[in-house]
Amino acid sequence: MRRSGDGGFIVLGRVSLFSDRSFLLRVDSEGRLLWRAFLPENRTGFALVLTGDEAYVVVGDTYPDSDVFLTKLRQAEFARGDVNGDGRINVTDPVRILRALFSGNSDAACRDSVDVDDNGALEVTDGIALLSYLFRGAAAPPDPGPSACGADPTEDALDCEVHVDCM
Repeated sequence: MRRSGDGGFIVLGRVSLFSDRSFLLRVDSEGRLLWRAFLPENRTGFALVLTGDEAYVVVGDTYPDSDVFLTKLRQAEFARGDVNGDGRINVTDPVRILRALFSGNSDAACRDSVDVDDNGALEVTDGIALLSYLFRGAAAPPDPGPSACGADPTEDALDCEVHVDCM
């Protein structure tokens, strides 16, 4: 756990209930969850450093080959539509969008990735657009689309604190 520049915390942890996955949690100074993200399935994080430019560096190893990795999680790079940051766009992404909208509890670390139609707002149409892309052959989400990471070319109020797949 590390304190962030705004008085909150970033936490690196691991869950082993059904799969062995490392995760990052970001909480504010009151302990309220701001976002959470999982590292890719083949990476286990062991150490976390907050850099001077408010980025995060994760150190760990990969399996099954046990290579060491050092990754700086950069702000603002993301893949639109990859809501859970697992590097794939599948049915879990629109489900997560709709669950967050209807429950009022969005824990997305990268709200720009949720804005599938890139209109600057998080709406039901984002989940519908992603379902249409997946199952009806509709157009892919706009850049940075599902196949590459990048910065949002559109100015809006949405942010992307970290997108784990774009490490």
